[in-house]
Amino acid sequence: MRFRRTVTTLAGLAVVAVLIASGESNTATKVESGESASPDTGAEDSASPPEVFKVGDLVEIGDWRVLVHSVTDPLQSSNEFIGPSSGNRWVAADIEVTNKASDPAAMSTIMCLELQDSSNQNYSIAITAEDFPQLDGEVAPSGARRGVVVFEVPQSASGLILKFSCDLFSTEQALISFS
Repeated sequence: MRFRRTVTTLAGLAVVAVLIASGESNTATKVESGESASPDTGAEDSASPPEVFKVGDLVEIGDWRVLVHSVTDPLQSSNEFIGPSSGNRWVAADIEVTNKASDPAAMSTIMCLELQDSSNQNYSIAITAEDFPQLDGEVAPSGARRGVVVFEVPQSASGLILKFSCDLFSTEQALISFS
């Protein structure tokens, strides 16, 4: 019984390793207007730093395209009773994602987005009283979702970069500077 369990576990690990190794590269690339992103040839120098994109760039990574339309920094609360904690500010990003896959995919801001500053501090999504369109939800094949995501950061935070990655089996991220 123990031998069978060990063999089953090893076979499962081998399948996962093959799936990861055979998957597409998820290197983020900028898509020029009217152009499809070209497949990654794997010829890039892995020691080079990742490209950092800017607001307004259409970026392709794996089965996703992401576009940060605009950033509001600081975001002023429309509710006098709800706002960022003392010493903090809200930063809002108007983001659109497109699912290039042939199957529906889930967009989760908690799983796919992270905000980091120039001192490598990470910030979470803020709960606000604002009535913004939500980015979270299922995205149909070739479909898109657009919404506003708000982060709470210290007043002193600078060099903000959004990290986008929705592929469970990849460590690649699209980096988009808010500056």
